[in-house]
Parts: sequence; C-alpha cells; structure tokens
Amino acid sequence: MFEFIQYGSRQIEIFFLILIRASGLFFMAPMFSHRAIPPLIKVGVVLLLALVLVPVVDLAALPQIESVWQLAGLAFKEMLVGLIIGLLFRLTLMAADTAGSLIGYQIGFALISMPDIDEGGQISILSQFWFLTALLVFLSINGHHLVLTAFAESYELLPAGVVGLVSSAGELIIKLTAYVFVVALKMAAPVM
Repeated sequence: MFEFIQYGSRQIEIFFLILIRASGLFFMAPMFSHRAIPPLIKVGVVLLLALVLVPVVDLAALPQIESVWQLAGLAFKEMLVGLIIGLLFRLTLMAADTAGSLIGYQIGFALISMPDIDEGGQISILSQFWFLTALLVFLSINGHHLVLTAFAESYELLPAGVVGLVSSAGELIIKLTAYVFVVALKMAAPVM
C-alpha cells in the first residue's frame, strides 16, 4: 500500500523528472494554468500526478545520472516537454481568443476592454467572450482529461530522461502557432 516509502534513488530521480514535466504542463495548459486556481492546489495536483506516474514510467530508459549538472540538463529537457504539451493545448484556445479580437475590431468593440486576470493587461470583451466559450467547449469535451492523458502517454513516446532536442520540434511549434491565425480567421470570417 505504501510502496513510495521504499523508493530507491532511481525512483526518486524518476519522481523528480515527472514532477518537473508536470510543472511545465501546469504552467502552460489551459485551465490548469489559470490564476484563479490557488498555487497550493496546483502544487498538490502536480505532486499527486507525479506520485501516480512513478510506477508506470519505465526505469530502464532512464540513463545513469552521474552529476548534478546532468540532472539539471535532464530537468531542463523535461520542463521543455511539459511546456510544449501544454502549449499545444493552449493554442486551440488562443485561436478563439484571436478570432474574438478580430471580430471586436471589425464591429467597433476594440476600444471596449476589460482587465485580463490571466495574462495581465487589457483584453476586448468579445475576445474574452470567445475565449470563455471555447474554454467551456474544451471542458465539455473533457479537454482537461485529454491534457492529463496526453501527459501520461507522453512517457511512451518520450521516456523520462531520454528526451532529445531536435530542430523539427521547433519547426512544428512555429507552424502550429502560425496555424492559430489561420483558424482564427476562419472562425471570424462569417462576422467579418
């Protein structure tokens, strides 16, 4: 029942790397990164997620860690993986936000703005409306479950500690970010 009490150094290393990847995910993923969620709850969920995934993650794939610098490099790579997973889900909501901004500009509501508690600054009313509508659709299709499932399954595709930084990942992120504007224009086209 209390297997985590008998963790060895390998399990603690895996736990640390899962914790770092989950922190990156919770920093970027929609709904999980919102400021309305208290930081203590975010930390608790990240710790719980790491504890649940330690027995599932393959220990054989983890390279032998010989120095603190190697562990820091692995932690940096794991943080990047978590940030990228969260960013991919966030891009879907960014398209709705951008579409709302375009529509607000077209119909003259661009000057009417309200404080944006998530990003800090100002946001147009229609942009906020479209973002909240997209967030409700995201939650209604169990998008938050998809985020956690994608996080858990990322260890099959990219095992802990074996992540290699490739230039094709950067190109893919740039293409998907550019595609946000295409989707935003398609969403705003009927009103424009």
